[in-house]
Amino acid sequence: MNRAGITVVVTNHVTHWRGYPAPALGVFWAQQIPNCFFVEKRDKNSEVRRISTVTADNEEALTGEFRIGARGLEDVEE
Repeated sequence: MNRAGITVVVTNHVTHWRGYPAPALGVFWAQQIPNCFFVEKRDKNSEVRRISTVTADNEEALTGEFRIGARGLEDVEE
């Protein structure tokens, strides 16, 4: 994120309904968002998170990795 010079605010608008992920505010709301960012753990036991983008026009996804340290977000060396 430091390399791209951006700030990201993360909110969770996905819930699990009937065993599947679903937009918490409904399908209409989900279709109004042109760009989505997904944050997930690298693996079950890792402290490293991976952020990736999905765009409405299907551009190539951008990804980055970080960890949450005592002073906030920290880059993960590749």
